[in-house]
Amino acid sequence: MWEHNFELRETRKVYRSQCQPLLKGQRKGLSAQWIANLKWALDHCDSLVRVVVLQAEDVQANPLVIKTCYPDDSLIMRITELDGKSGAFQAENT
Repeated sequence: MWEHNFELRETRKVYRSQCQPLLKGQRKGLSAQWIANLKWALDHCDSLVRVVVLQAEDVQANPLVIKTCYPDDSLIMRITELDGKSGAFQAENT
């Protein structure tokens, strides 16, 4: 999840993706795999996902280029919305 798409709402951390993930050099097949993984989490994991935080080199770039990334073992989020066509989603921390 891109670091710049997190926001704090009262005591909850909320993530809203802007669109399907775009990564420099990786486009084909990514959206179908992305959507399938999110749907699988909805169907098999009570909508819970573990988080890998991505920091972009430039948040205005399109596609985004990863500057750094790390798993945030302290953050488990529940998918609360999913657009099955675009892969856009919203998640809140548990």
